[in-house]
Amino acid sequence: MKVSIDHQFTTYTWDTSGGYSIENGDYTTESWKFRATGRSAVLTFTSQDPRNSASGAVVAAIAITKNK
Repeated sequence: MKVSIDHQFTTYTWDTSGGYSIENGDYTTESWKFRATGRSAVLTFTSQDPRNSASGAVVAAIAITKNK
């Protein structure tokens, strides 16, 4: 999955190592630091799975915190 905001992006992958599968991967907490360039911005999540794939991106419990 590609996550982007204000012309910055990062990519996350589903962990299928250690005996996990596409259907039963390892959920992990991820973090990413970015710099907002204005008063507002659009955060975008884009699946990188092939077209017509039976799987897709998994997103849960999103939090954005201002750096102090």
